[in-house]
Amino acid sequence: MTRLVALIAAASMAAQASAQSLADRIGAVREGTVQLHFRARPGVCANEDGGISWMRTSRDRGDWYMSRPCITGPLVVTLTREANEVSIVRVRVGTRPSAPATLDLGEVSSTDAAHYLATLARHLFGRNADEALTGAVMADDYDVWPDFKQIVFDADLPIRTREQALFWIGQSETPSANLISLYAELTPIQLREHYTFVLSQRRDDESVDKLIDVARHDRDLSVRKQAIFWLGQSRDPKATKFFRDVLTP
Repeated sequence: MTRLVALIAAASMAAQASAQSLADRIGAVREGTVQLHFRARPGVCANEDGGISWMRTSRDRGDWYMSRPCITGPLVVTLTREANEVSIVRVRVGTRPSAPATLDLGEVSSTDAAHYLATLARHLFGRNADEALTGAVMADDYDVWPDFKQIVFDADLPIRTREQALFWIGQSETPSANLISLYAELTPIQLREHYTFVLSQRRDDESVDKLIDVARHDRDLSVRKQAIFWLGQSRDPKATKFFRDVLTP
């Protein structure tokens, strides 16, 4: 009977834990560190210094392996909490910090972790916001588009955070049509200048066409110049034709 009661109590505690949101569980620590880990996307790789890359093509993987060893495994996130707020975010691949955490949540849902980190990035600055966004975008089975689009359009956030979110949308598997749809509402100029670089990394017909459109019609000269610069780095036949049309009297 005692064993039955213990089993019921354990099941009840497990149910309560699963019912709590990830944010609630992390928020239970007012001061200290919280650690969690979750599945990384296929191709996520770290070097010995902790730098993380996403190897999506065989060419990417070949360039990486020739220059350094590849560390694979789950994404491990350590959150430092002070005064009931997260103050520091650090993301690693496949390795655990040497110091024990105040609370170790173990393995959590990759999509839950990514959504939490994307939301957290909106309350952080500099490197910590960057780390939160990186941890989110590297999480397996996570669609960056809904959360990251909101970050891009949030005028109250630091421009660096918005630029990082825009960059990762461009690097993600979201359709180019989504990326192109952002342009009409992008402000300020600095973000539109960065947008030209993000478009240039796509190298598909839709993105090249949009980059040419920006080069021709953006209302700000500095943005048009940036679009022309990135078109100049392209070997796309459409870019070549654009320059021929512009330079031919």
